[in-house]
Amino acid sequence: MAKIHLKGTEISVYGSLPGIGTTAPDFVLTRNDLSFAHFVDTGTCTTAR
Repeated sequence: MAKIHLKGTEISVYGSLPGIGTTAPDFVLTRNDLSFAHFVDTGTCTTAR
């Protein structure tokens, strides 16, 4: 069980967290207009580098 902090509160999560530098798998997000976006289409990957 891993522990993370959210707004200063420690939270226990089940499973393991990915290591630093691990490539995230592609997944689909739902936008406010209910259209779909793949993680790589959001620009998050490019701004996180």
